[in-house]
Amino acid sequence: MALTATSSIFKGKLASFDARFNIISMAVDDRTDEERDTSSSKYIYKSRYSPVYSYISQHEYIQDFHNDYPKMPIDEKILKELLDEGISERLALHISNILVRDPLVIFNQKINMNDVKDRSHFENFNSTNWNSLRFKPPKIEDNDNCFKIEIRPCELQLTPFENCAIMTLCLIYAQLVMKNDVNFIIPITQVDENFKRAHNQDAIVNEKFYFRIDSLKNYKKKSELIENDFLSNGNDLPKEYLNMKDNLSKIKELTLKQIFFGCEDYEYEGLLSVIYDFIESNIKNEEVKRIVNMHIKFIEERVMGNMNY
Repeated sequence: MALTATSSIFKGKLASFDARFNIISMAVDDRTDEERDTSSSKYIYKSRYSPVYSYISQHEYIQDFHNDYPKMPIDEKILKELLDEGISERLALHISNILVRDPLVIFNQKINMNDVKDRSHFENFNSTNWNSLRFKPPKIEDNDNCFKIEIRPCELQLTPFENCAIMTLCLIYAQLVMKNDVNFIIPITQVDENFKRAHNQDAIVNEKFYFRIDSLKNYKKKSELIENDFLSNGNDLPKEYLNMKDNLSKIKELTLKQIFFGCEDYEYEGLLSVIYDFIESNIKNEEVKRIVNMHIKFIEERVMGNMNY
């Protein structure tokens, strides 16, 4: 969000922040008085447009203490049905959370349906909970067999080149996670705090963000995510990783410059060196490599605060 913040009209003109995420969050916050009441059993902690509530993956890098944000109230009957049908607990909780809210839109022709064959009711809930990441199951009716994650914090850039550069960064980041043994997991409450800080004026150069300084220590090891159905990296976790105190001690507050270029104080090498190494190792087409390097160079300049590059 800090990298892509382009809502400059807010930049000290209307308000003291650069990004629009919170504005949209407030604009579509339709919680009732009861759902806003912290003492109510139906209290919902966030607007339907908000950062994510929890990790849904069963990957071993995600420990239960990383999902430290209070859950929304859930429908226990739905949760039990999902668990009985073999859905993992974290994914079942996520879906049960989504179904707590009222549907935002109803179409006359979509009221009475065969829910076994038509998922429109589910999509009505899933597509009107606008989280920073959206889990999108396959749509068989569209001959789609892929599970997807929609990345939603980024703001639209002014030029096609800038937009392409941001998409390139997201794609490489995703490939790093799938192909190499990297670990960027931090507690969800710290993700929330990073969101808040990313809104601030010139957060790209002035703010510090929670980040795991041991995220790249196993980068040279191949991930076994794909071979293991995305459930495990295939390596035995050290005991200190399972201990909450030791685990969280590896998370520090870094500027974006430190996150991308490295931080000697913590012997952390930085994302850019790994990204350039990944490009060199995985992209064989020289023209594609040239363009991708241009995109990452743009990211590098923006991290340095050069917004005119």
